[in-house]
Amino acid sequence: MLNKRTKIGAYTLVMAAVVLAVIVVINLFALNAPTKYTKLDVTSLELYTLSDTTAEAIPQIDEDIVIYLLCSGGEDASGSAVNNLPMLSVFLQRYEELNDHVKLQIIDPVENPAFTDTYDSDGLENYSIIVESAKRFKVIDFADLYYYYSESYGKIPSDQYSSFMTYMYYYSGTYPTVTLHFDGESQVTSALDYVTTDHIPAVYMLEGHGETAFSETLLTNIENDNMTAATLNLLTSTVPEDAECIIINAPTSDINTDEAAMLSEYLAGGGKVFLTTVYTSPDLPNLMGVMAEYGLSAVDGMIVEGDSNMHYNNYPYYLLPSASTSSSLTASLASSAYMFMPFSHGILSGGDTDKNITATSLFSTSSSSYTIPASAQTVEKTETSADGPFDTAVIAEDSDTGAQIIWVGAPAFSDNMDSMTGGNYQYFISMLGGIVERDRIVYNIPANEVSSSYLVVNETQATLWSAILIVIIPLIFAVIGIARWYVRRRR
Repeated sequence: MLNKRTKIGAYTLVMAAVVLAVIVVINLFALNAPTKYTKLDVTSLELYTLSDTTAEAIPQIDEDIVIYLLCSGGEDASGSAVNNLPMLSVFLQRYEELNDHVKLQIIDPVENPAFTDTYDSDGLENYSIIVESAKRFKVIDFADLYYYYSESYGKIPSDQYSSFMTYMYYYSGTYPTVTLHFDGESQVTSALDYVTTDHIPAVYMLEGHGETAFSETLLTNIENDNMTAATLNLLTSTVPEDAECIIINAPTSDINTDEAAMLSEYLAGGGKVFLTTVYTSPDLPNLMGVMAEYGLSAVDGMIVEGDSNMHYNNYPYYLLPSASTSSSLTASLASSAYMFMPFSHGILSGGDTDKNITATSLFSTSSSSYTIPASAQTVEKTETSADGPFDTAVIAEDSDTGAQIIWVGAPAFSDNMDSMTGGNYQYFISMLGGIVERDRIVYNIPANEVSSSYLVVNETQATLWSAILIVIIPLIFAVIGIARWYVRRRR
């Protein structure tokens, strides 16, 4: 017979073994469970939580993808509590959990220096990301995962931040207010789209007629939306066979007759043209002749908006026109973004043409708008003024050939214009992406603002809080302690 002491010992041993087994099982589960269950996103900015757009798009991928994260020494120390920056390895695991075809590998470039030669002969910086499929790969430099934003100057790439701030201080004596943004989800989701899509559209920007060149920011947006952009000079070459769209951005001189013939031929074959013009531009008879073939023409003069809800502050020629909700090119943004269109002219559609054209307004002014001559010194209405509403952007489509023309009657696409409302580049990408021939799994995803918030106090407040934290609170605890000691001593 076992005595009582032996029974207790045996019971204790069995319970200890059970508890140990449970702990082992829990640890095994934790090691193999998805990080969404074991590493909860408790950051106030939800930096480790992917958007619904990504969560719906990534499961559609049906081919194997590898995401490489370069970590010197094999250890990921990319997160920064000071700047609210996420640890990239944990962030990228969220993609791995959305689809079994997506795998994450951490690569130590110190241990394996030849690895990056395949992707960049000059080497890649620490914490760069490589997304690769059997079709192609895309490199995301660490500097591309973050950017700064100024309300006055727009998006500032992280690798240009120091020089930008130095330049601004040198010329203005002050540093502009900027905010830090984490753009990782947009970059990685776009890269997954890029390496899996079957077709990468090529768009060409016409040059040789004083056109306004696109900024690096806008070119990056085009690339992030998985299109390639290159320049095109029709004086020295013909329209490339792979041209999905030709962009003509605010020309200051006319194309010649040969160029006009090439554009007409390109459109007749189902081509796409994205045109922007300025109300002060000189006559462009050859270019306007191509537009007239599709029933389009320009309204003379600059538009002044009489409805204060449709212009910026007290500037009635800084238009904020209504976006069409009937066109798929603008409908998705119509309720959430403004298009800033200063110095606009109207566009007429429905002119005489032998083509089967359907024209749709993309942006329009109110019935309170009117035009003034280009030479006008004030915004007052004149005897020659035309009354609105006006279309400031239209799309004309040839149902027989598939040709499409988007015409925007304002120099709307630059960093300065976009910074006024933050919507111009969104609309540009939506319009351009909507007419090129490509199936995409996702559109651009907004970045997260991750700038730290600081509590600013004046000297009086600082002195008061110092007294409270250093003197008053410790003194209260001391008094309470002495009182309790005194009460106990009296008992």
